[in-house]
Amino acid sequence: MISNAIRTWVLASALIAMLPAWADFETERNERSAPAAKTASRPATAGLDAAAALHRAARTGDLYGLKAALAAGVEVGARDGRGWTALMRAVNENHPPLVEELLRAGADPDVRAPGGATPLFRAALHGYARVIALLMEAGADLFIVGPQGRTAVDVARARFGIGDWVRRNGEDPAIAALLDGRFRDCEECPEMVGVPAGTFVRGSPPHEGGRDRNEGPLTRVTIGTPFAVGKYEVTFDEWDSCVRGGGCRGYRPDDQGRGRGRRPVTDVSWGDAMQYVSWLREKTGRHYRLLSESQWEYVARAGTGSRYSFGNSIRRSQANHLVAQGGTVPVGSYPGNGFGLHDVHGNVWEWTRDCWNESHEGAPSNGAPRRGAHCGWPGRRVLRGGSWANGPGELRSANRWWNPGWLRSAHIGFRVARACPADRCRPHRPAPVARGPERPGARAR
Repeated sequence: MISNAIRTWVLASALIAMLPAWADFETERNERSAPAAKTASRPATAGLDAAAALHRAARTGDLYGLKAALAAGVEVGARDGRGWTALMRAVNENHPPLVEELLRAGADPDVRAPGGATPLFRAALHGYARVIALLMEAGADLFIVGPQGRTAVDVARARFGIGDWVRRNGEDPAIAALLDGRFRDCEECPEMVGVPAGTFVRGSPPHEGGRDRNEGPLTRVTIGTPFAVGKYEVTFDEWDSCVRGGGCRGYRPDDQGRGRGRRPVTDVSWGDAMQYVSWLREKTGRHYRLLSESQWEYVARAGTGSRYSFGNSIRRSQANHLVAQGGTVPVGSYPGNGFGLHDVHGNVWEWTRDCWNESHEGAPSNGAPRRGAHCGWPGRRVLRGGSWANGPGELRSANRWWNPGWLRSAHIGFRVARACPADRCRPHRPAPVARGPERPGARAR
């Protein structure tokens, strides 16, 4: 008797608990089946009904209904009772065609839910590869800090890892880019990588083989804020996009028969590089620039204190150098360093922002560019990294040289960087442990 009463009470409680969900279902079913005349008879609520239809379509994957709601003039960024936009709904329910349609209609890819999550954060949380690709193509910011202080990159790494997921499933390009913290600000823009703040020792010790006196004295430098840097040297393809877009003063450098495409652009002066940077700024609204000399050495070392980012020796399989004839190779042909940057050793010398000084004496310790006696336009500008024709000594992380800013050469190109807002561009790679210079016999990592 008591047992039956308990069962009756439990069943009644369950039915009562289901009533709100059932009511929502009935409301949605009735709204879908309601004739158009009924909607038209209530002009005061027409806007609300249209917005509800937009969110309902986003939730259910109804592409036709979503297009109809947008055509009716519903604001693409309208929020529902939970504070979500239609884009967030479509992302959360994994409806790529609707995500694409909403982005085409002007939906903000970086819109935040009340809890701070962005669409990319939600897509990474669920592992929706196609949605991740669409959001990244639309320029979604990978490094916006969301719930629990995590970015979309952090969430993706927690979900997929790197090695294990790639080995099991093959490298999905969008997820691989997210895991690496790679992004582009536009289709024609260089691919960028977030670099953490950190500290390193600039220059080379007296015992380092190939050292020049202009590489001293050893100085501890602190890069106080994260920034983004080009994963590769700027390519001919990227330069030609600038020319087609009306930038770079219309100058089309000669590849001297070596080929264009994804080879690093050469035959560009320091002034030419600055023109390209200006075009990127205008096109994207982001603060692009050349790296300072200290920033260049910081990202080239990637936490190491050895002659190269690979250790105290460098092989022909690790960098394009010691080539008597031929020249450059396509960017990314050799392994990246600890920050995921390619060709910091060899391929082409890279212009930096700094004016030439005979040593590091008096140089800023915060990574800022340095001026000096040789800064009259176009001045003597610092070059880093060595080229395809140089030997190992010129490829060292600490090696530095200069050329007049007007010089164009088949041995010189450049790499770009850009600033990031204070709460963005936080890379997934941890700040490296500052390591001092290593002795010549130190083991290569």
